[in-house]
Amino acid sequence: IGRSTLRVGTAFQLIKATEWMGARLGEMRTPFLVMHCKHDQVTSSACSEQLYAQAGVEDKRVELYEEGLHAELLHGGPSKRLLMERALADASAWLALRSRATPLPVSTVPASTVSAST
Repeated sequence: IGRSTLRVGTAFQLIKATEWMGARLGEMRTPFLVMHCKHDQVTSSACSEQLYAQAGVEDKRVELYEEGLHAELLHGGPSKRLLMERALADASAWLALRSRATPLPVSTVPASTVSAST
């Protein structure tokens, strides 16, 4: 398994962007959906709950998934296919309610997001 290193400049910009967004969450007026796995070992689901609580918009939702680790909602590999399908269905339904569109069928998880390497 390869490891990547985060450059100091990139880390600094991530911190700076996070601080900027945090200072403006109360001003947010765009519908807001937060999706997070409770067992994420990179970022705490408590942070997602805090984002949700501080967002100034009324149309907001937080989805916390019991299973899964960091980024497994998007590319969890074959063993997380059901989790990925559920997350896609949740996001699709949330978007459809706000756009008058028909939610995507769950079977639309692209095969390219399910890699055997995970």
